[in-house]
Amino acid sequence: CTGFPDAQSFSSFSGRQLEILELSKKNNGNVTESIVSKVGKKLHQKTDHPLQIIKSRIEQYFLQTYQKDGRSLFAIYDDLDPVVPVKQCFDDLLTPANHVSRSPNDTYYVGPEQLLRTHMTAHQTQLIREGQTA
Repeated sequence: CTGFPDAQSFSSFSGRQLEILELSKKNNGNVTESIVSKVGKKLHQKTDHPLQIIKSRIEQYFLQTYQKDGRSLFAIYDDLDPVVPVKQCFDDLLTPANHVSRSPNDTYYVGPEQLLRTHMTAHQTQLIREGQTA
């Protein structure tokens, strides 16, 4: 079993999921059909889903607790691309080259230079470069 879907299975995937699968296959990545099927589900945005409920409570706490002049000190980003460069996920955050989190056992690589982010902080350096401050 290669972990990649056959032609009939492709119909159940979105365009972005297919793109990730094709890149992973082309680049000898380790993203499987099972993993990519979860990309784009956005369970954290579905009303009454447990992840959405917890996320909303945490967001409300930060938005209400940390304010200055009646404005929240935080911005919410919950629709960022799960595929990020290795540099952005690890190098920019000073994760050592030999750190276990870089292992294909712990990280899903789309290719040698791209992966499915392992944490949300992978987007911090991108957002800072774009001028975000909170």
